[in-house]
Amino acid sequence: MINAETIQGEAITSVLNELIQTRTLVRMKITGKDYEQLTLIHALRSRKGIRYFLIEHPVELQDVLIDYSGLPFQFEFTSPEGIPYSFNTLGDWMEDEEIWLRFPETIERRQQRKNFRIEVPENTFLYFTHRGEKQTLAVMNVSLGGSLGLMLCKGVSPERLQFEVGDTIENLKLVFRNGPLTRQLNIQRAKVVRTEINQNNPKICLACEFVTIDKDNERKLTEIIFELQRQLLRQRLRDL
Repeated sequence: MINAETIQGEAITSVLNELIQTRTLVRMKITGKDYEQLTLIHALRSRKGIRYFLIEHPVELQDVLIDYSGLPFQFEFTSPEGIPYSFNTLGDWMEDEEIWLRFPETIERRQQRKNFRIEVPENTFLYFTHRGEKQTLAVMNVSLGGSLGLMLCKGVSPERLQFEVGDTIENLKLVFRNGPLTRQLNIQRAKVVRTEINQNNPKICLACEFVTIDKDNERKLTEIIFELQRQLLRQRLRDL
């Protein structure tokens, strides 16, 4: 069962201001269209007694959509505490490469999934030491809250790796290789939240939660998620 709470009135202003101050990623969807993107809320504004919040005009839409008046949007985001929120609103206009959207009438606070995950390119790895042994995780997807991947056992049976839910891992290196570009992030501490052995595949599936990551590496991870999202959207548009 999902527990929901409705946020109204001036509490909406507080929620949107916090999104701006913490630079929280927000998933934007255009209702009725096969389009979604991660974005940031840049500012709050008022005009003629109507309150607005502003987001960047996505490059992918600049040649597709010009009139945003009455266009329905849906937004989803996750608070720093891991609580998911969502709200619906209408677009109004585009100005100085920003879309002006009306304040939502309500915001729903729901107990659901924590973070938005996105698939990563091949050759993305998480390197760390577990119980005195160097390990490599071939990452399949990542979010601001953690990663999911397959352990490269290097000839060792999965059972001998001895991963248990709740294990703490320190000093991890997350390496993204996207074409000729390689980027490395440092994660101070992570926790094993799920393990699974596939009998048809001699590898263990490992899900890690990023418990401690500094602001600089969190910013780098945010930028990488943005970039992967843009690549995915460009591919979708080419396939239309």
